Amino acid sequence: MRNPASLFRRSVLPAIVLTMVIGVARAPYALQAADDPLDPTFGKGGKVRTDFLGRSRDQAFGLALQADGRIVAVGFVEGDFGLARYNADGSLDASFGTQGKVTTAFAGFAFAAAVAVQRDNKIVVAGTAFSDGTSFDAFALARYNTNGTLDTTFGVGGRVTTAFANASAEAKAVAIQADGRIVVVGQAVTDPEGTISDMAIARYTINGSLDPSFDGDGRVTADLDETDDARAVAVPLDGKIVVAGSAAHSIGFETVSDVAVLRFRSDGSPDPLFGAGGRVRTDLAGLAEDASAVMIQRDGKIVAAGTVVGDKLPTIADIGMVRYNPNGSLDPTFGAGGVVVLDPGTGIDSVASGALQRDGKIVVGSTSGHAGGLFTLTRFDTDGSLDLAFGTNGVMQGDFSTPDNDPLDQLQAIAIQPDGKIVAAGFTFNFRTDGDMNFGLLRFKASGAPTTPGPR
Repeated sequence: MRNPASLFRRSVLPAIVLTMVIGVARAPYALQAADDPLDPTFGKGGKVRTDFLGRSRDQAFGLALQADGRIVAVGFVEGDFGLARYNADGSLDASFGTQGKVTTAFAGFAFAAAVAVQRDNKIVVAGTAFSDGTSFDAFALARYNTNGTLDTTFGVGGRVTTAFANASAEAKAVAIQADGRIVVVGQAVTDPEGTISDMAIARYTINGSLDPSFDGDGRVTADLDETDDARAVAVPLDGKIVVAGSAAHSIGFETVSDVAVLRFRSDGSPDPLFGAGGRVRTDLAGLAEDASAVMIQRDGKIVAAGTVVGDKLPTIADIGMVRYNPNGSLDPTFGAGGVVVLDPGTGIDSVASGALQRDGKIVVGSTSGHAGGLFTLTRFDTDGSLDLAFGTNGVMQGDFSTPDNDPLDQLQAIAIQPDGKIVAAGFTFNFRTDGDMNFGLLRFKASGAPTTPGPR
């Protein structure tokens, strides 16, 4: 089994960027001097920090909005799944678990990476269960009732673990189909060093069993290169499954990766109408590239967003996006021939999440800064250009610092509310003092966003 410390990164790219910023004093940043972008009606000045008492390492990786406006954040709490549910004002929801918080143990060691809310408001959480070292890691799922208790109609006592043959599997994203079936994607690693891996996809029925109509046993792996990683998934109403991540190989001492997007038919077979045999691989002219978010537009076009790392870029790591036509070809009306690589002026950018507004504009969430982690939102117009009506020159930033506290913050997920406000979740910790990590949520004001909800 690989070292569980590897779970504290969503991909190699954020790990690289985070290493660059830790341990350096953070100077005031120009974008923070503008009008405060945080929503003062949320938490304390737009900020919520949640400590799971008795646990020193609480990290949120996934975020979902309920239809009633409540907010669910999930992640890692000292070796267990951790969940917190918040009211619309950022206060913990006392009707959920114990004063708004729930932890769930699996055999061995586990962390939650992603969350989705069913139409009945039951909560599906996906992550990874690590064994005691005698067997491979596995996808881990849990489903919760609306009050935070485990749903015993799902799997065994509310929990499911899924192994992939001869591989150590880590789940990184989850989506719920229109028919209620659950799709989880991640990585299946076949060597101890983590240098050989495939994309891994599993689909489950409503009761948590593997769906035999999906490639026979509910599991599919895709081999594109030496090291493949699926980090995002979307399932449009046609039932086809779109997966995004990276495909990488080593050249000497360097790892070179490209954005990879795959589309599967509902039965788990590659979609021959997309790219070459259901696959598209795009080089954004960086050294290392990935997609940590995938979004399906109303017209069927696919947007993948992630991080581009390269020594020829303005700030070593920048935002990268690609838009594809429904057949997988690059969309020439987006950016430069379908590709956007942008330094929005925020320093080093490590992209973790993305979301579409109702008007089709694209919001990218990243951890940014020259010498410290800041929650950063960057918004793009539908043609891929930077939306200057958003925040300051297209960017909003926030953090958890106070006059007595200079923490390092890391954004992991974003979600857009119907009123246009944007919730960002991740974690915050002060490495200068106690090193205690907590769930951290910020809510940003709506800026140049549509005020009238429309159909999605």
